[in-house]
Amino acid sequence: MSSLKELEKRISELENKVEKLEKNHSNSADKKKSKKEKKSKKNSSSSSSSESEKKSKKKRKPNKFLITMNEARKKKQEKFEYNGAVYKGIPDDKFGMIYRKEK
Repeated sequence: MSSLKELEKRISELENKVEKLEKNHSNSADKKKSKKEKKSKKNSSSSSSSESEKKSKKKRKPNKFLITMNEARKKKQEKFEYNGAVYKGIPDDKFGMIYRKEK
């Protein structure tokens, strides 16, 4: 019979340990959530300012080289010349043509 009392005592001790661990776990989870909330607040405030900057930027016109290269790419020309240099094209499935300066 004494073993039964010892077992009940051990069970109550283990239950107390489990309760303490659950409390510690919930407290640490709350701390992590609060840190994440702080980070998200920081990110949301910084993202709103960057959004206004992005809205104010205008799209730039492509330079003469890009215009010439795109025209050659659309026509699938093997070579094109720009500013005295010759650019050789390599066919590509994704981009159509990829141009590199000839040596």
